[in-house]
Amino acid sequence: MEPSRAAFSYAKGEAIADQAKANVMKIDGVGLQSHFIVGSTPSTDAQFENTKASTALGVDFALTELDIRTEKPETDAALAQ
Repeated sequence: MEPSRAAFSYAKGEAIADQAKANVMKIDGVGLQSHFIVGSTPSTDAQFENTKASTALGVDFALTELDIRTEKPETDAALAQ
């Protein structure tokens, strides 16, 4: 995923959290779903930045889903990534 897409995803989540807070709704936590494709995942730095931004909202944070897709048929190189 390119950085602009990661930033868009975070901006969308932040906007939803801000709207909920403005309407006096209590937010207990944030769940992050990750749908990766072998060879196209965000950099480790981008993933850490997104996590830091989410935890900065001041609520609990959890990785709630993680799936990693690879092309068929699998190759040893793809599985190693």
